[in-house]
Amino acid sequence: MPNNLNVNNPGDDNGHSSKPIIAPLFNAQSRTRETILDERRQLRQQFGDLFDLIAQLLFRFDPIGINNGFNTDEYELETSYILPQLNRCHSADDVQHMVYDVVLASFAGVENAGQESQYIQIAEEIWRLWQSYQPS
Repeated sequence: MPNNLNVNNPGDDNGHSSKPIIAPLFNAQSRTRETILDERRQLRQQFGDLFDLIAQLLFRFDPIGINNGFNTDEYELETSYILPQLNRCHSADDVQHMVYDVVLASFAGVENAGQESQYIQIAEEIWRLWQSYQPS
């Protein structure tokens, strides 16, 4: 797991700018399991079912290939990085870039994360969920 996630804000020729959308989030060695679980509880309280819906969506699409059928919490860490950044996204394309960058950073590279184009349907569904979550 990386010590810092530096996920970029969509914008340049590659869909990314140099301005981070996610600041350094954690030092893996200093976070206890209880701290991580507490952060997830807080996100669930803040976002309600949206946390679980996005984690389930990632598990269903399984962009990394780690779905063994029983490890349903496998993408909760990525969900905890994705959710707070959705308010900075203006389209499914923005979500695609951000989600891909989160997965890329979490799973140490393209050889694990695959190509960004594989994240189109994931992003579209997350964007739809996010839009339905937003108050009218």
